[in-house]
Amino acid sequence: MLEKRVFTFFLILVASLSSASWAVTWDILNEEYGNGSGQISFKNTYTWQWGGIPTETRYNGYVNLNFTSALNYATRTNGTIGMPSDGNWRIDVKMTLPGKMGATIYLADNQATRWGSIITINHLYNETVAHPDTIGDYNLRIPDGGDIAPTGFDGSAPHIYSFRSVDGIVTMLLDDIYLGTITAGSGAQGDNCEFVIGFGSGLSPAPGTATMYYVKIASSGQTEWLVSDCCYGCYGLLDLTYLAQLAGNWLANACDNPFWCGCSDLNRSGNVDLADYAMAAGGADRVTLFEGVSSNFCVINIGTPTAVELYAAEHLKDAFELATAVRPVTGPSEGLNEIRLGVADKFTTAGLCDSASEQAYVITRSGDDIELVGKTPPAVLWAVDDFCEKVLKVSWPAYDSGPMLEGSQQSTLVASGICETDAPDFERRGWHMGHALDGPDYDQQIVDFMGHNRQNIKLTQHQHVPTPIVKNGLAERGIEPDTNSHSFWWLIPSSVYCASHPEYFPEIDGVRTCPDPGSNPGSVNIQLCVSNPDVAQIIIDKAQNFFNDYPEVKIFGICPNDGSLGWCENIDCVSLDGAQAGTGIHSNRLMYLVNTVANAIAISHPDRFIGTFAYDTTRPPPDVEVAGNVKIVYCTTGRNFMKKLTDPTDSTNALQISEIQGWMSKGAYVYLYEYYYYSGSEFCPSPIARTLCKEYPELLALGVHGLFAETNPAHWPFMRLVSYASARCAWDTSITYSELLNDYCSKMYGPAATSMQAYHLLYETTLRNEIPVLTMGTSAIQLFPPALESEMTTLEGYLVSAAVAAAGGSQANIDAVQAERNAFDVFKSVSVDPADIPGIGPNLVTNPGAESESAGWSSQIIGGGSYTMDTPFGSGHDGNRAFRIQYNSGVTNKARWIQLNIPITPGKKYAARFWIRADCLVSYGRLVLMQYSGEYDVYLSWEDSSGQWVKLVIPEFTAVNSSVDIFMEMYGLGTGDHVYFDDVFYAELPAEVDPI
Repeated sequence: MLEKRVFTFFLILVASLSSASWAVTWDILNEEYGNGSGQISFKNTYTWQWGGIPTETRYNGYVNLNFTSALNYATRTNGTIGMPSDGNWRIDVKMTLPGKMGATIYLADNQATRWGSIITINHLYNETVAHPDTIGDYNLRIPDGGDIAPTGFDGSAPHIYSFRSVDGIVTMLLDDIYLGTITAGSGAQGDNCEFVIGFGSGLSPAPGTATMYYVKIASSGQTEWLVSDCCYGCYGLLDLTYLAQLAGNWLANACDNPFWCGCSDLNRSGNVDLADYAMAAGGADRVTLFEGVSSNFCVINIGTPTAVELYAAEHLKDAFELATAVRPVTGPSEGLNEIRLGVADKFTTAGLCDSASEQAYVITRSGDDIELVGKTPPAVLWAVDDFCEKVLKVSWPAYDSGPMLEGSQQSTLVASGICETDAPDFERRGWHMGHALDGPDYDQQIVDFMGHNRQNIKLTQHQHVPTPIVKNGLAERGIEPDTNSHSFWWLIPSSVYCASHPEYFPEIDGVRTCPDPGSNPGSVNIQLCVSNPDVAQIIIDKAQNFFNDYPEVKIFGICPNDGSLGWCENIDCVSLDGAQAGTGIHSNRLMYLVNTVANAIAISHPDRFIGTFAYDTTRPPPDVEVAGNVKIVYCTTGRNFMKKLTDPTDSTNALQISEIQGWMSKGAYVYLYEYYYYSGSEFCPSPIARTLCKEYPELLALGVHGLFAETNPAHWPFMRLVSYASARCAWDTSITYSELLNDYCSKMYGPAATSMQAYHLLYETTLRNEIPVLTMGTSAIQLFPPALESEMTTLEGYLVSAAVAAAGGSQANIDAVQAERNAFDVFKSVSVDPADIPGIGPNLVTNPGAESESAGWSSQIIGGGSYTMDTPFGSGHDGNRAFRIQYNSGVTNKARWIQLNIPITPGKKYAARFWIRADCLVSYGRLVLMQYSGEYDVYLSWEDSSGQWVKLVIPEFTAVNSSVDIFMEMYGLGTGDHVYFDDVFYAELPAEVDPI
């Protein structure tokens, strides 16, 4: 498991925002020492729990407390402080602690233990183990009981320790410098809180006199609280282990790198000293990035930049211009400070901590210059995006959003305490996108989103790697082509070898069987003769040449063709199965071929890997060991997305986890091929973001190395939140769904965030409650509309409210709300029969109800098996007949009714409707509208309807070709299972029609 270290301090002050007015309705405000109403005494207003009551000498605005015992704790006499309902408040404590005297402040929820939230000030520990619940100041956690007082801080100077709550998020600051977010016992919105202060000397010296200047409890104004909207709002807790390392390096002078010192020499002085610790605590001098009408910085690529580094520099300038309306110049430029971008080995005074991840990056200061440094070129882009998000408030939350500014443009931008290192939890993070938009299996919008959300792989078939738009497009976004795809057909092409070497192909029923020459679709259910040594040698040669030609490819995929059938029955291949012989499982023989190739590649290309699928008949783990340079991609076909993959209460998910663990016991490296879609996901928005947030930490703990998911570009308008969740949570698995949804809605919708958050929560929660199982084969169009019927009015109301609120934000916020409304309108139209739309065109389907029996239709059985295909009298939904498919026995694949070449007009909008009656215990099927464009085809599965007729609607979509084919299919798996189709309707929508 990758050790994650995050160390972040960003303090952003924006001068152009005006202060907001907050209503104050509670009774304890501005509690200060002194004379007059509302002023308090520690002696009279607090109860001292341990030790004696201190002597209190009051002055105008402060008090001296003299303790008679070594340890004292005080709580308010009335026990609680009533916090405001809006959750915005502050508590300031200003005090001096002479002689390294200790002080502890607690802020706890009412009736909860105070120990959950602890701030220890100037306290000495006589132990070497750090306290993970403790945040302290500059002499935090001195090891071995050392009696050390850092220069410039010995407790004699007054310091302000401040708790501040903004929208329920409680932060801690020291002298207005951000320390961290308090998550336990933090006094949530509307709570009553207990405020406790304790004083004591620790172990030494003897009790002394503490000067308490004031305790102030007050409401917070918007401008005052900008500091709480910085680094840790969505990035989690301060990594105290890292701070302890910094302290240890300082005290022990452990500096094995003269320029970096174990990531502790933050100011690059060559030593770890108090200045570094002060910088770590956010105390570095402020840097003005922008003021008035000009930028104080220029942007520089260090060394000879790669394509992704050049792009990162331009994106940084774009984001700066979006945030301030001024574009920085390309440096160097006299009189301007520098923002420097580059990989670590191009910086003479930089390193990247001791992170084991090659994907780590650092954001840091060098004097008044800022450096964005990655271990690799892609990490440079990620550093830029992190800097843009936290400092400039510019992010890229959706695939079609482009860079978005959170809030308004800034007239003054000041940053303080810039220091961060970060690295991902999962090593591999990305997508596979089927169909061609901008290139083969390539969509530029999705690739842009991936690059700006720190995703690093895209499944790319071998033959697509050299395609210019794919090769260059991925390189410019720092994304690696992952060639783990169905590839037997490409590795040993039939067009090259079938005639001369039929022995390379499977022996089936005693005959060598070749796929259609050079055809990828024709290779389904036809594999290779993996025992033939020439097959392995051809693949070895091809892999070596491929690695030589395309250095950007790190994994060469050797994956069986799609389908369950077509495995070689030759005795040599069967002998490789071992205990799997006769079971229909083929992972043993697959690993024989893969290991053979991997052993050769380990010698010729020791830094590269061979990959393969655990898919279909190779998904169960093998009995043999997996070579060390092999990466296994486990395919989660059929999993239930309504529960975590790690949830043992779901039998399908539990089986898959057991198989994943089985592969891990045989090989060192397993990552997942997910399917974040379901039948109809291009019409029904996805409700699975919560599942991803919950399961990713457990998958990481299990030892999974990464994941990517398959979708089509047509799905993406309906899975914006899911794609964001996958990117964010795969980088940082500590993010909760609540944090993710709040972060996403704030970025996307601006002032409409509250309404849109309510919309997403209601939509997802309702479906999760109503639909216990959601797989890639689930018919969303069949199940989602009934489940949400009672909530549709409320959902639409949230969208209406959001549209009104978004008008007060940016155009990007308005567009984001409208995009979600568009997806909702498509979903809503699923319940409207297109035949009832006024002005709809004539039905383009010949013999739509089988009343002329099979006229106009043809039948087809694929892959063998016994099916009955007929139009029995008396079976119709609305009439006498219907189209029937019944599975009887034999090799299972599918049978279908087909109507070809239905004329349509490119650019025109169409809609379709089918009636289906299915009685299938284990069989399943789908409807297909095929345009053969590679861009837009509809595949719609259905669920068992228990003998009842069900109407399925395919709502408005735009034709991209001049004809469409209709397939009504059944995948036979259960003897006697049958399905009926009737009243097929396919027509052109009237111009400018609103299908709702």
